[in-house]
Amino acid sequence: MIQRDAVEYRLIFPSYQPFLFIYLENFHCKRPTRGSLHLFNSSPQSRYRYSCRNWKTRSLATCVSQSDSHFAVYMSDTVPKTYVDLASQLADVAGSILRRHFRKTNRFLVKSDQSPVTVADREVERTLRALLKQSCPQHDILGEEEGSEILTSLHLETCSEYTWVIDPIDGTKAFMTGKPTFGTLIALLERGIPVLGVIDQPIIGERWLGARGYGTFYNGTPISSTIQNEASTQDKLGHCVLYATSPDMFHNEMLDAFKRLSKRVQYTLYGCDCYAYALLANGFVDLVAEADLKPWDYLALVPVIENAGRFITDWNGNSLTLSSYSGCVLAARTKTLHQQALEVLNMQVSSDFSHREKTCVQSMTGFSRAQSFGKYSLVTVDLRSQNARFLDICGTLPPMLEILESKIHNLLKGFLSRGKIHYSVSISASEDSLPISLMENSVKDVKLILERIAQILKVETPIDLSHVLQFRDLLIRSKENLIQKNSEEELWPYIEEAFHKAIYALKEVQRQEGERLVADMETRIELLRGWLDEIDQYAPTRIVQQKRRMKQRIEDCLEGNHAIDESRLDQELALLADRIDITEETVRFRSHLNFFTESLKMSSQVGRRLNFICQEWLREANTITAKCADSYISMRAILIKEEVERIREQVQNIL
Repeated sequence: MIQRDAVEYRLIFPSYQPFLFIYLENFHCKRPTRGSLHLFNSSPQSRYRYSCRNWKTRSLATCVSQSDSHFAVYMSDTVPKTYVDLASQLADVAGSILRRHFRKTNRFLVKSDQSPVTVADREVERTLRALLKQSCPQHDILGEEEGSEILTSLHLETCSEYTWVIDPIDGTKAFMTGKPTFGTLIALLERGIPVLGVIDQPIIGERWLGARGYGTFYNGTPISSTIQNEASTQDKLGHCVLYATSPDMFHNEMLDAFKRLSKRVQYTLYGCDCYAYALLANGFVDLVAEADLKPWDYLALVPVIENAGRFITDWNGNSLTLSSYSGCVLAARTKTLHQQALEVLNMQVSSDFSHREKTCVQSMTGFSRAQSFGKYSLVTVDLRSQNARFLDICGTLPPMLEILESKIHNLLKGFLSRGKIHYSVSISASEDSLPISLMENSVKDVKLILERIAQILKVETPIDLSHVLQFRDLLIRSKENLIQKNSEEELWPYIEEAFHKAIYALKEVQRQEGERLVADMETRIELLRGWLDEIDQYAPTRIVQQKRRMKQRIEDCLEGNHAIDESRLDQELALLADRIDITEETVRFRSHLNFFTESLKMSSQVGRRLNFICQEWLREANTITAKCADSYISMRAILIKEEVERIREQVQNIL
């Protein structure tokens, strides 16, 4: 947040509390051409000064570095024209070298990271480095061939205001095999933020240049005036073309995520390197998703794509800067496609389920519904779950999808382990995507009617197509043959997605129901503990009562003629006390209560275990009733059994 207070600007960063103020000197005019920033932190001895040119007071921006004690500030809205011209000159020089080497030899060396490098790579980088050191000696340079040596020390707080990033040949494999889909990438960073980028294809003679404050140009012409900003009116993944350099660049979780995205799009193509991003800037490509990229592979792409009105981030939706170390890049033609692709890439159903299953008790009852948009249709999946001893799956499918029944069962078995599961799948037409049909009979009828009208009116004007098309309903969106346009193989990715969403929603419903069941059972367990406490408090008084009662009966039988043998009476009382002692039963009952409570926190799939514990509770309560020989304890034991039965009914619904 920025608040103006005379010549003082206060910048409030919640996560960077040590920084207090930034003072702007020479702020007495509306459009100062130079300003000085004084950055203060909590240490009075630490003070950093940055000079900024070409800035506007309304466009203060910040870039926080990795260090907790430094951050950089830039204020320029437009890249200096001299740097834009310099970038074009660098691309011209690189192009002349590459054209001289292209298809002349296929010899190459292998670097330490097993990537190839050619003589042309090294010659281009050496030449461009020499030109930059001559033109901009104060700027830093980061290149692919020498970048690894300085990348570790090139941080935002230590680097100069501007850094040039060079990739002499992005797509070396394409270059050395004679395929003109490679490109030279040149980027200019301001405080680690890419503000200027060039994608140059010297063989075909195509160049894309994007710069902050200028826009993106294709061969010198603004892209917005030559290419339609929207290549398609429908922003759906099912209609998209996805590009990636190679499927080998994805590993482990990234490979799974890319496969999910690939299943959702219409076509997946490989092998264009940076050229795919250039085509995306023009609007011919919808999506590009790649991984295992280095800074010189993607920094030049950012200004070209963003200034063309497209979108590019990492797979988490974060902006790409010099400090981006994930190596995963996602570029999209529109914001809608970008958001949809991010959701698919970050869909982690199984791991999320696994985490929840380890921490939450789930009910076996629940209902959910989910939808997925296919190319021509809308897929709707309903899931209903009821309690059962084992996993029992059944469902209803449209006739043309019955071949997918085994796939669906296997999918459900991967996430559900118990209960009676009923599913239903329905395919409905998506009105905007329905195929257009021609009413041929109506067209013929219209022609005959027009000819008849001409005869009646004695008009000799010939009937042409424009007359016929004035009649409505000759072209309709037909639902006929819709299923034939979607084979089961084409529909399966959308059905699978809908099932994943439905399973996730069902698990969430079961988790919420499980929380309510646990709360109810914990309340009832406290009742059981209270009745056990009452039994434990009352139990010791029974021996005294039994001795008094037994002594009274003996005296009544002897009628005062004989004295009572106290030692014999105590012996009998000891035997009686052993028979009516319920200490063992109450201790075991409390142990089962503790085990029941612990089981609720250990795992979600504890239904069977809890049911067995309830059986043990009933066994102990029956034993207490049989041994107590006391009405008070018998009443408490009956209340315990009644409450245990209520808990047992709830346990029948727990997974």
